[in-house]
This record gives sequence, structure tokens and C-alpha cells, in this order.
Amino acid sequence: MYTRYARRNNLDFISLDERWESGQLRFALIEITGKGASNLLQEAGGHSIQHITKSRSKDRIHTSTATVAVFPLQKKAEKEISLKDIRIDTFRGSGKGGQHRNVTDSAVRATYIPTGEMATVTSGRSQIENRKQALSVLVSRISAQDKSNRLKHQQKERTRQTQAEKAKAIRVYDLIQGMVRSPYKNSKVRQPEKVLDGQLELVWKS
Repeated sequence: MYTRYARRNNLDFISLDERWESGQLRFALIEITGKGASNLLQEAGGHSIQHITKSRSKDRIHTSTATVAVFPLQKKAEKEISLKDIRIDTFRGSGKGGQHRNVTDSAVRATYIPTGEMATVTSGRSQIENRKQALSVLVSRISAQDKSNRLKHQQKERTRQTQAEKAKAIRVYDLIQGMVRSPYKNSKVRQPEKVLDGQLELVWKS
């Protein structure tokens, strides 16, 4: 449905991950980009489809449910770090004696002021070398922490979105009565086949 919506609206899309079990698609991760892709944010939640299945004894109503989680793309993978937010401290290292001992303030400690994250380098022979290494280590640590926080937020948001599967679906594609119901909006739209074919505007405008 979503790839068909993308094709209809000239959006770029790529399948990043698919998982199948017993010939059925169980999980799919799709990236959709282009003007209007942000409209898909309102698709988050549970989606149910109802149809008639034929059995040996009698026809039965079958309901299948899928959960959709939607996240906007991160334009930048890592946080921008300004040098004005980093404090540089120099001190004398406490290395071995003799020629290997730091006799000047060449050791460097770089501190990211907003969070207090620190990186200390004492191994280099010069303050310039140690400063460069300390900044590199500090930026890597901040980026790793930022990524960890972002993943925690995404997992929390995904959990919130997918709770709809256990409660009431945001949309029901009723192929028996020929309509799409949106319980939360208290609206109904005819021709569910068109919606499933990617004409999502029909339900968004209802």
C-alpha cells in the first residue's frame, strides 16, 4: 500500500529490510523520501483488514492485523559540536621517569560542558598532538551517547505507536462491507481497494 502510494506521488522508496515466515511477510522496513512523504506520519498505529475465507465447513470472517511505526529521517547522523562548548585543560602527565616523563604541561583533558563528558590524553609527546587526540575521542563519545539516546527514544516511540495493535486499530479495511473505517475519526470511506492500492488521500480527507 505504501510503495503504491509512493509510486503514485513520484516519491523515492527503498526496501531496507524484509522478514518472511512460511511464505508470509512478517516485517518490512521501508524508507520513503520526497515531497509529501511526511504525510505518512499519520499512518502510525494498528491496521486491520477483514475478509471472507472459504473453509470446508462454512465461510468465515477472517481478520488480519498489521502494525505500522513511522519515524522521520534524521538529516544528520551525529550531533554538531561547537568548540565553544568544549573546555580544554592542560596538566603535567605522570608517566615513567627519564626521557619518557612529561616535564611540561602536555597532557590534555577535553570536557564537553553541556554534559560533563570528558576525554583525557597523556600519551603524546606534544600538547598539540594530545589536544587533537582528546578532541577526537571526546567527539566520538558524544556521538555514541547521542546515538544511544536517539535509539532509546525511537524504541519508546515505536512501543507507543504499536500499542494500537493491542487496543483499537486506527483503521479497518472491511472488504466484506466494502468500506474503510477509521474508529478514532469516526469516519467511513467506500472502495477499500482504492485505499489499499495507495490512494491514501481518500482516508486522510475523510
